[in-house]
Amino acid sequence: MILPSKSIPGEKSLIALGGRVLDLLQQSPLTVTSVWTELHASESAAQTAPTSFEWFVLSLDMLYALGAIELEPTGVLRTVES
Repeated sequence: MILPSKSIPGEKSLIALGGRVLDLLQQSPLTVTSVWTELHASESAAQTAPTSFEWFVLSLDMLYALGAIELEPTGVLRTVES
């Protein structure tokens, strides 16, 4: 689930999706809705299968659990500088 497997292609694994989310957030902090919109726009441009919202939320959960992102009180997601 987190890593690619026989049933989960590399580009749809949570680790790959989390990397794309981090790329978006390193440009500037965004709301969850904005990240979701940007992710779908990039998938449409690349003509890849769209990511489900549930899988997107799991990637946010994974990034938060790893300490890579945090949610500000204003509702904006940002990367955590280490």
